[in-house]
Amino acid sequence: MTCRNIQPLLSAYLDRELGGDEMLDIRSHLRDCEECRFELENLVNLKRLLTGLEAPETPAGFEERLLATVIQDRPVACFLPRRRVGAALAFAGVAACSMAATLIVMASLDRAPVAAPPVGNSAMAREISRDRVF
Repeated sequence: MTCRNIQPLLSAYLDRELGGDEMLDIRSHLRDCEECRFELENLVNLKRLLTGLEAPETPAGFEERLLATVIQDRPVACFLPRRRVGAALAFAGVAACSMAATLIVMASLDRAPVAAPPVGNSAMAREISRDRVF
């Protein structure tokens, strides 16, 4: 993987939101790339800084004003003109019928049970456990 591929994923890497293979690929890249390690360090520092901040207080009456604005801007009539409502309902009916037919066909197929992944891929588990930055 290149820096161009890695850098957009660093925040997800830091938050452990990626799959095991991606985590391992990024860790491998970070071992050799000073620039990406620097970017990761900056993200860690930013996260620590933001975690320490308190949420600002909302002004008095904010919730009431927000609710009044939302209710005022809410359209009273249906989003679709009357002639389109019938077409939308017909489309929804066709979509529901095709979904039901698909589920029936899938349920009737004789499928082999899906094998569970191996319980302990210990090498990958060790590598992922090392990703804890905080």
